[in-house]
Amino acid sequence: MHGTRQCTTCAPDYREVMRRLVQLSRTRVFPITAIAVYFFLRMTASVGQPLGIFPDSQSYESVVFIGETERFWAIPLFYSVFTNQDVRVFLQVCIGVFAWSCLALLLSQRTKYSRIVLCATLILGLAPQIIRYDVAMLSESLGISFAVLLVTLTISVTFSRSGVVRIAWWIALILVVFTRPTHLVVITLLLAVAVIRISKTKGARGIPLVIALSCVFAWGFVQLLGNKPYSTLNFYTVLMDRVVTDQNRYNWFVKEGMPDIPEVRTSIGYDYAGQLDPALQSIIQLPSGQQPPSVIRAGGTTLAQWVVANGWETYVKYLATHPTDSLQRLSDLSSPTLAAQNDDFLPLENGAMFSRSLFMPWKIWAISGLFALAVLALRPNNRALALRIAGMALTTTVLYAATVLTAGIEHQRHVVTTAVLVRVLALIAIVALLPAKSKEGVLGSLSDERAP
Repeated sequence: MHGTRQCTTCAPDYREVMRRLVQLSRTRVFPITAIAVYFFLRMTASVGQPLGIFPDSQSYESVVFIGETERFWAIPLFYSVFTNQDVRVFLQVCIGVFAWSCLALLLSQRTKYSRIVLCATLILGLAPQIIRYDVAMLSESLGISFAVLLVTLTISVTFSRSGVVRIAWWIALILVVFTRPTHLVVITLLLAVAVIRISKTKGARGIPLVIALSCVFAWGFVQLLGNKPYSTLNFYTVLMDRVVTDQNRYNWFVKEGMPDIPEVRTSIGYDYAGQLDPALQSIIQLPSGQQPPSVIRAGGTTLAQWVVANGWETYVKYLATHPTDSLQRLSDLSSPTLAAQNDDFLPLENGAMFSRSLFMPWKIWAISGLFALAVLALRPNNRALALRIAGMALTTTVLYAATVLTAGIEHQRHVVTTAVLVRVLALIAIVALLPAKSKEGVLGSLSDERAP
């Protein structure tokens, strides 16, 4: 009887491979290994790839904390410190890895299925809709990372009294608020909640929080007032996209004081940069490198003066008095923005990435997350957590509305942070339903007194 000889040329025994992977997953080094793999995959998708430089990229090169500025200071601050483009890509990758790793570790540390949750979170963080922006010299990559980090820390401070965690939460909050003008809704809602809570308790405990939030809000409002060049340009895109193309809206705006200029109704498209009349340019202050919408030239100085003085105020009045039209706009753009079919709206060249299907349809995430949230709310030990997730979901909804309604172009790019938050919040709610390691629940027994 001959002994069994091992075939050295045969295909590997996948059962043995899986057995070893299972063994690895049970070791303490598994989280480090998983994060290292995530870092490697995200690096290969971006580092060394062609840079995504666009006309908007130039506006992020100078940082201004107070005064007239083209961009809020968070992204320009990083770009001013790291001036080399390749280093910026590496930085964006590292910050993204840090944010998603923190989220993955937070969600996995208290659930019975910690390794599955860790891997699932990191896999979501590898979706092309997230990591493709690492090569772009724009706000999307860092904006997504800041938002994910803020959500993670918002959950963390609920069951942690660590001063380091609370300081990190404030840093993340400030970075999120000063990423884009529409992110001011985050600090606005936080301040409103803090004021309501202190008015109900009628105590002095929450006064320092209200003062701190008020300072951040005031700083953001000052930045918003200094953001006129892009604010004016953005209003013209809204005018071109929503007003001049619709007779009823156009008539309403004319009734509210907008100059009635027939040529504006047919001026759809863009002119070449540098072709504006000097008198018109002095009013509009078009950011350098930007192509002006044709409606600027057609409207002339008469329309320009009205836009600068009354444009946004009139538009906000329209949104408030036409809620049905506003809601219809949000509904029409929900699927095209929260689940974009492709990436043609911003062509970028990346390395190997996983399938876009990792992102999954936003409606599946939303329905699953709402169901999980409802179940959490029925559990006494998890009601505070459910309330916190619901608060972040409401903030995300308001952020989506503000972003969509105040932009006339590039909605898919502007809404990408909101699209990511929809999935992250749903994931947190779903994980909270999984069996926990302790009797306190997957994310701990939370109480309102421990909330920041």
